Amino acid sequence: MFKQSIKMSFKAISSNKARSFLTMLGIIIGVMSLVVLVSLASGATGSVNDSMNSMGKNVLTTTIMDDKGNPMVQSDIDEILEACPAIYDISPYLSGIANVKNGSQYESVSITGVQSNYFDVKGVELIDGRNIIDIDDKNGNYIIIIDENTANLLFNSIDVIGNQVYVNGYDFTVIGLIESASDDSYTGIIPFNTMTRIGLSESSYKSFYVDSVDQTDFTLAKEQLEMHLTARFSYDDEAFRIMDVTVMLDAMNEINSIMMILLGGIASISLVVGGIGIMNIMLVSVTERTKEIGIRKAIGAPNRSILLQFMLEALVISLLGGFIGLILSFIILQIATVLVSTMTFTISGSIALIAIGFSVFVGVVFGLYPAYKAAKKPTIEALRHSV
Repeated sequence: MFKQSIKMSFKAISSNKARSFLTMLGIIIGVMSLVVLVSLASGATGSVNDSMNSMGKNVLTTTIMDDKGNPMVQSDIDEILEACPAIYDISPYLSGIANVKNGSQYESVSITGVQSNYFDVKGVELIDGRNIIDIDDKNGNYIIIIDENTANLLFNSIDVIGNQVYVNGYDFTVIGLIESASDDSYTGIIPFNTMTRIGLSESSYKSFYVDSVDQTDFTLAKEQLEMHLTARFSYDDEAFRIMDVTVMLDAMNEINSIMMILLGGIASISLVVGGIGIMNIMLVSVTERTKEIGIRKAIGAPNRSILLQFMLEALVISLLGGFIGLILSFIILQIATVLVSTMTFTISGSIALIAIGFSVFVGVVFGLYPAYKAAKKPTIEALRHSV
């Protein structure tokens, strides 16, 4: 009986293709809205997380906003390490933008001036070459480590160790190669003192990375650092800023989760509207096929058979709309991935299941009343009916 009811449902839907498609349209749009919006939000979140993770291991990023006319120097860093046992190491750094050139090829590159412990503190690993060492920083050597993007742009190759590049007109030797953080990032790393020598930054210690003894919990290290810096800058806690990437990511992921729920809820309204459309058309269908219902009942069809037939018809319409919506969502997300090359948007299995599950729910809930109304029609009245 179930198999026969399925066949009859498809026959009823195919007998009026235009009306059936328009009925499905609400479900198609609802599923597309749900899947696309949630997948876009999820893809954006994943891209941010990947970018953060590609920056190396988690550290506390500290920035001095107001040095009170008393700039931090190396002795201040040594004091922090001595006074804060929860802190493992500190790596001061300088940031700037420089024009890096090789022949006719050039690019604006994000330059970071670092000391030798930077690579250990930040967990930066080289693909090729060597790290910056103490003697490089002490002498202000003109050496540079570049990322893959910069290497490919300037040399059309990643085999660049020993080659020369010009950084703001100064001749530098490439000593190392690192992985690019993203498709559009161009990065260079040079010694701290070299950074100040070529005029890319001031020499004071205004920014530094702080590595904790406990890599799973930075709370104690952050508390000790805050107490020390607060005392250092005349108890002005606005004089500096300490950022914990993990805390920021957790907060961002929580906000994005709420946003995905809200977007999913808004998109689900379209599915409800689509369900109302299904119920409306099914009620019309019940009215049009009243005589058919009467004949089936007259030859012995039970009420549950009539109920099942119309319920399945509503369910098939809803499911077909759901699957078409999923296919269109996949196409839209593929286009979005091509247009936004820095992000990848995919449909997760859980989102697909939720969308199809909601389609089934809508089909059952909004098909129930028309099916019940069809099943409860009196046989004699149904046989007398004419459209």
